[in-house]
Amino acid sequence: MTAGKNGDGLQHGTSIVRENLMTRPGYTPYCGALNCTHWWPRTQWAGGQFACRCGWRSSFDADFVAAYVVRWAAVEAREQRGMVDRTFGLPIALQKSRD
Repeated sequence: MTAGKNGDGLQHGTSIVRENLMTRPGYTPYCGALNCTHWWPRTQWAGGQFACRCGWRSSFDADFVAAYVVRWAAVEAREQRGMVDRTFGLPIALQKSRD
């Protein structure tokens, strides 16, 4: 995969997980523990990182976490104003008509 910019000046193409976090609404990574007692489920957002019930927490750098929070806060704000369909994460004006 080639590295690319997602409009925030940070390179996110270094891993598929980072790319998915920045481009797929609702995406969460799987647990990264070597011996997860819950069979490596999808994690939950918890205080600036993703966490599993087994106690494992992700360790994304602060710049990436800040970009992630800004990205999805902006999408949510546009969604609340009726400008974005969360299903696709695209501005409604860019989506093809469903009629």
